[in-house]
Amino acid sequence: MNQEKLNQKIFQVLSYIIKRELHPKNTVTFFREIDCSVIENIRLQYSLRKKKKPSYTAFVVKAVSQAIAEHPFVNARVFPGFPYSRLVKFPEINAAIACEKDIPGAEFMAFIDVIKKTDDKSIDAIHRELLGLANANIENNAQLKSFMQIIKNCPVFLARQICTLPSLIPSLWMKYRGAGFVVSSPSKYGVDGVSATWTHPLGVSFGLVQKKPVVRNNKIESALCFSLTLNWDRRIMAGAPAARFFNSIATNLMNHEFLISQLEEDIFTKEKSDDKIMAIA
Repeated sequence: MNQEKLNQKIFQVLSYIIKRELHPKNTVTFFREIDCSVIENIRLQYSLRKKKKPSYTAFVVKAVSQAIAEHPFVNARVFPGFPYSRLVKFPEINAAIACEKDIPGAEFMAFIDVIKKTDDKSIDAIHRELLGLANANIENNAQLKSFMQIIKNCPVFLARQICTLPSLIPSLWMKYRGAGFVVSSPSKYGVDGVSATWTHPLGVSFGLVQKKPVVRNNKIESALCFSLTLNWDRRIMAGAPAARFFNSIATNLMNHEFLISQLEEDIFTKEKSDDKIMAIA
């Protein structure tokens, strides 16, 4: 199959998934600026010890996973049923990660892979799995390989039905799409923030990390920040619990004690463990 024909099949399948699974009318989006001083300090400590520092995405995934553990009702999805749709709660906290794939002529191409049980994994372990997804190709990634095999070996009408089966069957959703949330990061491309609707009931995104004014002790200071967004399915929860859940994510991202407790490396000496984390200017 030549590349042009393959790209057309990918387009037809992904377009069908978008049409079937994206429902903007059911969603609401929250925004918040996150002070990254604590995260930056941790990453600086890794650099000073010549260790590979975790990515921002790893911190976000861990913060969301902890927030879901604190608010388990959000880890659910609406599935179609007869005669009515049903709300299915997921037994595991799995992170779906939106991954870019650079295929000439198929700039619309992206795929989602899953990191299992992120509530039980350290930030470092999550970062290692993220690195694997960033380098994913047909040879080393089972999810991408199976998707491309379906595209290549099935006619378009059948490939479209197979690729949307997870949206109908909870067990397949958990296997191929994770659970309740997906994380995307357009920050590395210079995007300040994003508001989008996702196939998942919870879509978490963050933008470019850059210096912004913050208020500390009634004084305006400069600190590295990013814009965090949460797109959520209003059928899963109402506004107040959604706001509390979103606030939990934000709090986790700025909580020194929580974040260092989720690291594999002992990056702070015992004598300095109680020191206040200062902004990285």
